[in-house]
Amino acid sequence: MAFGPDGTWLATASDDDTARLLEVATGREAMRLQHEGSVCALAFSPDGTLLATGSHDGKARLWEVATGRERAHMRPRDPMASALVVAFSPDGTMLATDAGEPTATREHGTPVRLREVATGRERVQLWHGGTPTDALFSPDGTWLATIDIVEATAQLWEVATGRKHAEMKHTDSFFLNRVHQVAFSPDGTLLATASQDGTAKLWEVATGRETAKLRHDGAVSGVAFSPDGTRLATASDDGMARLWAV
Repeated sequence: MAFGPDGTWLATASDDDTARLLEVATGREAMRLQHEGSVCALAFSPDGTLLATGSHDGKARLWEVATGRERAHMRPRDPMASALVVAFSPDGTMLATDAGEPTATREHGTPVRLREVATGRERVQLWHGGTPTDALFSPDGTWLATIDIVEATAQLWEVATGRKHAEMKHTDSFFLNRVHQVAFSPDGTLLATASQDGTAKLWEVATGRETAKLRHDGAVSGVAFSPDGTRLATASDDGMARLWAV
């Protein structure tokens, strides 16, 4: 689920092959946006005029929120692929997605592509060794953080160049190393990661250095900074949500 930036709309993604737009004030369904597979990712543009969706049908689509009209869609070369990643840059000019045919070939791995929203032109491909499942821009749009479910890492990329800046790995255990979620601090200096190994970690964005390890008694599934950046909330399979002084 995702709220539009002004709080008017709530978008939901479902296994019934649709994304839906609901009026927050009334709960009324305003429109259904159709895919040919389960919808697994969605994101509003910063100005609220566009909604990006990703689906197990392999397509990422751009929709006009006011009309429900499909503006564009991106399809991968592999018919068995899914589109798991959609994320807008803070200024709304770029879309990060894993959908679309690669312009370079590699034996293994999947790229996240950075596209110009206005033209659809692909600017750069960020190659992952496995399968990217999520992406998040830093507040100033300088960095893109991604999660690779196969490599079990979070990765940090320079948006301007497409260069990999750092890789965040929690543990060497294959079964415990999966990263579930990432979050940037409001000032963009820290990245938080939630992991299957029972910890959340804080990383210094500029250096990629680990600065803190926050322990739970079960897998950590979620992380979120407070708006002023002084607190971090974590959620875990141990049944606890916790607040930490950053």
